[in-house]
Amino acid sequence: METVGNGVVYDQSHMRESVPDWLTVYGFLGISDLAFTLVALQLGAREANPFLAHYIDFGLFEFVKISLTLLVLCICYRFRHSQTIVNVMAVANTFMATLIVYHVSCLSLLVF
Repeated sequence: METVGNGVVYDQSHMRESVPDWLTVYGFLGISDLAFTLVALQLGAREANPFLAHYIDFGLFEFVKISLTLLVLCICYRFRHSQTIVNVMAVANTFMATLIVYHVSCLSLLVF
């Protein structure tokens, strides 16, 4: 709490801290991966991840992909102050960014 002019108490204890940038980046990359994968599937490509490929036949691919991304986001948000999680997510974001570059390069070969 902080006192400002005329003895008015300004309380920010109800405000939540913002989501870490590395967590936002992971969410964006996860959704981008889903979008690029769906485009690639429409163009005739196959899902490289055997775990996720299993759910395509059941029509659950999108649900499982989004659920897994949200699960990772929730767990990482819960432990966002852990340096281990921050380091693991730095590696995960690097991997996901590399995967997006791979998607774009493969899609450019399929389209052009």
